[in-house]
Amino acid sequence: MSVIGTTALVYGDTGAHLYLYGLDARTGRMLWRRSASTSGTTPGVALQVSEVHGQVAFFGSMAPHTFRARLLLVDAATGRIRARSVPMTWLDTPAACSEADPVPCAAASVPSGPPRRYRLDPRSGRLRAVAQGSRGLGDGLVDPLSRNPESIEHWAHGKYVWGQDVVNLFDPGYTTDNGWDFEKYGDMYVGTLQRIPPGTVTRRAWTIHAGRDVLTAGFDIGDGRLWWQQHGTSIGCGSSLWLGADPPTPVWCRYTGTITYHAGTAGRAPTVTTSGFSVRVQGFDPEGGRVLWSRSFGAATTLAPGAGAGGVAVSDRAVLLRVPAGPVVLDVVTGAVRSPRAGESFWCRQRREFAETPRSTPAHVGEVIASCDLQGRPAADVPPVVPLAVSTQAPGGLRLVATAGAVIAYRG
Repeated sequence: MSVIGTTALVYGDTGAHLYLYGLDARTGRMLWRRSASTSGTTPGVALQVSEVHGQVAFFGSMAPHTFRARLLLVDAATGRIRARSVPMTWLDTPAACSEADPVPCAAASVPSGPPRRYRLDPRSGRLRAVAQGSRGLGDGLVDPLSRNPESIEHWAHGKYVWGQDVVNLFDPGYTTDNGWDFEKYGDMYVGTLQRIPPGTVTRRAWTIHAGRDVLTAGFDIGDGRLWWQQHGTSIGCGSSLWLGADPPTPVWCRYTGTITYHAGTAGRAPTVTTSGFSVRVQGFDPEGGRVLWSRSFGAATTLAPGAGAGGVAVSDRAVLLRVPAGPVVLDVVTGAVRSPRAGESFWCRQRREFAETPRSTPAHVGEVIASCDLQGRPAADVPPVVPLAVSTQAPGGLRLVATAGAVIAYRG
């Protein structure tokens, strides 16, 4: 879900049909509805609402028995179509072409040859094939997709400010191609990258040397100058400690040892093994990388690199963690911990599968929020606090939560 101005935008499905809804974020009244589709995007990747320069970019309904759909640019308040492309089989979600050219771009398949990236003219709807261009890394940071050497650029107000080789900010062997996490704190950027290849990869196992394969660096927004590095740390512990604030509370996981992910075999689920692995969650000072507080959680594989989201938001500053000693609620501002209260309920993220014509089986997923107990089972009681991490802010101090049955507005 996304809010543009006073309009909340959310996808919903009815049977085999997908729609994008525009709702009055203050009252919940439906303003408009348009047929939508996932076109040829990757199954299993959660559907997201794409805002491009204050408007909504999405794929219209698919032509019968194909994955071809029009790329639409729509006014968020009225649902009026500003531009529409010819039908194409689109392979990724539309996004701004670049910092300097904030109009919709997306990749599409072509009858022969590799996929191509297209730019939608916001007035005429014409498509123009463009070079891959760049990809955003977060709040003004851009990967221009140059390699040998790989570099990072800072853009502001559509203008180039500075560029730095990745090796000058991190160390040799680190890359954005394994994923990235960059945050802006005052006059500093703080970011985490992994080495390439990430750890040791064999035919059926992937080992991450956590103390040496991840690196966090702090560098100056004004000129890109490196201020500090901390090896074996990952800001936010990947996405495990993400609580929705912008910027998030400066906290990272500090790792030692190795963790190995083993591929599953026929009839058996994937497994995880460790060697000397341990995790400390630490608050830090973005200006100098100094540790402010520290909590040890042992071999908490739920917080390991590559583990995905391992925490459940309890409030805007507290997260539920499942660690070897048992579940705890961690305050990311102070480092204080407590045990979950008896009967305490939480907000849980749930995958929502949906099918759409011409697909005959559930192939795509979205995400909804539900009230659950400590074990993740449905709970009758609604948690007393609605964290930013599970909601979308709307005018008037409202927080909107997309559940399986409705969009619900809460205050604070």
